[in-house]
Amino acid sequence: AVPPVSRRAFLVSSAIASRARANDRAPAFAVQVYVWTQHYERLNDKASRHYGDILAACASAGYRHVELLSDWFTLESAERTMDLLRQNNLTSPIVYNGGLLHTGDGAQSTIAATLALARRIRSVNPSLVAISFNASALPRRERKSDAELEIQAQAINRLGDELAKEKVRLFVHQ
Repeated sequence: AVPPVSRRAFLVSSAIASRARANDRAPAFAVQVYVWTQHYERLNDKASRHYGDILAACASAGYRHVELLSDWFTLESAERTMDLLRQNNLTSPIVYNGGLLHTGDGAQSTIAATLALARRIRSVNPSLVAISFNASALPRRERKSDAELEIQAQAINRLGDELAKEKVRLFVHQ
């Protein structure tokens, strides 16, 4: 559970954001759509059937930016996603992705797939700034060995370097 924010902390962060806006360095806030996937799963439905409603709700709540999931940008869904973003006057500067990075073969495959994803997104979405990446856990949440963590660390660095060549930043999602 997320700990509650004290009134003092809220006021301080609001003051900082206000000062940043005054200096033309306003932080950009984006809403994540992951919660919608959970909502529709509870209803035994697929979020993909409700992309338009999800983005309309985000826009209605006052957001201008959304962090979407990689499945919003499959070969079949990328154009539709961009149409829905435009219809709702939204941008998607961040897209979440994940995959195996703790094995050599897994890392190679995941890096290639993530680069292909970034290129596909960039081809329809010039506002893409970053891929928010989460390395897959082991089954049953077991601990990774030191060797697996070393492979994963090297793979994260390689993924960041390769994304930088595409002018896309890597955010490590934890």
